[in-house]
Amino acid sequence: MGMCISTQKKKESKGKKRETRLFSNSISAHKFSLPLSSVFLTRAALLLIDLPLLLAAATIIKRLTKSSARNSLSLVSKELYKIEANQRRSIRVNCELIPVTEALTSLCLRFPNLAKVEIACNDYDRDSYLVKQLNDQGLFILSTNCPSLTNLTLKFCSCITDLGLSHLALCKKLVDLSILECRRINETSLVKLGNCLRRLKRLEFKTHLLCLHTRTHDPLVAESWFRDQICCESLEEISLFECALRPESGLSLILGSCSSLEKVRFYTCAGLDDSDIISLSTKSRGLKSISLMISSPLTDVSLKALGSNCPSLENVELAFWYLESLITIEGILALVNGYSIRVLVLRHARFLNDSAMQALSLAAPCLETLEIEKARQITNLRFLINFPRLVDLKINGCHRITDDELEPLIKTKKLHHLMIKNCPRISHKLRKRLL
Repeated sequence: MGMCISTQKKKESKGKKRETRLFSNSISAHKFSLPLSSVFLTRAALLLIDLPLLLAAATIIKRLTKSSARNSLSLVSKELYKIEANQRRSIRVNCELIPVTEALTSLCLRFPNLAKVEIACNDYDRDSYLVKQLNDQGLFILSTNCPSLTNLTLKFCSCITDLGLSHLALCKKLVDLSILECRRINETSLVKLGNCLRRLKRLEFKTHLLCLHTRTHDPLVAESWFRDQICCESLEEISLFECALRPESGLSLILGSCSSLEKVRFYTCAGLDDSDIISLSTKSRGLKSISLMISSPLTDVSLKALGSNCPSLENVELAFWYLESLITIEGILALVNGYSIRVLVLRHARFLNDSAMQALSLAAPCLETLEIEKARQITNLRFLINFPRLVDLKINGCHRITDDELEPLIKTKKLHHLMIKNCPRISHKLRKRLL
């Protein structure tokens, strides 16, 4: 009798191992993009899954990076449906949430551990479409039902107002926020984030061109800011696109309270002046990267302040696209005159000529990457040999450069990467050699 029981246990053990192998093989087959019909996994087999196998299933699901693969796998059974929902950390929601309240509530209940959410709406003018978009009540539901939310992106959400932004203060773990072209949100609205700003590490903001709010100075905004003593001490990265900076406005107040910034991007920000850059360089001495698309009258004073106050600055991008720049080569030299700048990008810099390039080659001993775009006065690149560490060079739209200027640089064999684009005087023969 004992022999029979022992034999039966062995058979059951072998049966479970066989089911485990079938399950693992089927998941592996799906991972390698085989059709779902080839996966030999049935509902009957899943009824026999024990705890170790469920843990194995959870581990396998984690390895599936494509949303389509995870969605297909969740359709196999209720067990995998629940596991996949609990494992989901990020989701992207398109427009037309019908109705908004019920749709977001259902979404949060199904995926309780969401950490990254992106909501992209269509930017319609007609009110009939606005009822389908994310609104202030929807942001309240998202803030109260996603306890693990750390990263939120809002695109073209025309129904969100200042009230909706105030709800984000309920997200205790939110550290990354992007607000892109939301029509009813302007620069002043950002102050409504309140205590959420204390926790943010990254902020990206782009104003809508047809913003319904008038961009006027509101003294109550500055009064409430100083009264609440809000400080953005955790903010490490800020990106601003097509914004307006005014004294004691929302963005100016935020920038004035940052002490830990490491990466800054200002693209066509009206009102940005030397005082803003000086204040930024004084308070954020750990700044490592800055990108400026200059559309305001910045001068060499800004660059000198960055060069003297930010010893950790390594990456600098300057684009002069819209206005006649007041910045000269003296400001660039004051910025790079040290041992920290490793990457320098200059776009549409009309002051760049041969003498400026020669001075630059002697002033930046640690420069490793140099990108020059639309500098049409440059005719001589031989001075670039003087850069002791230059390994990456990109030249775009420099019409007066010829093969004779590039040959000495190529022969040094110092460059690891060389890109030549839109330079009509560079011969096809030389281009083939560079491939």
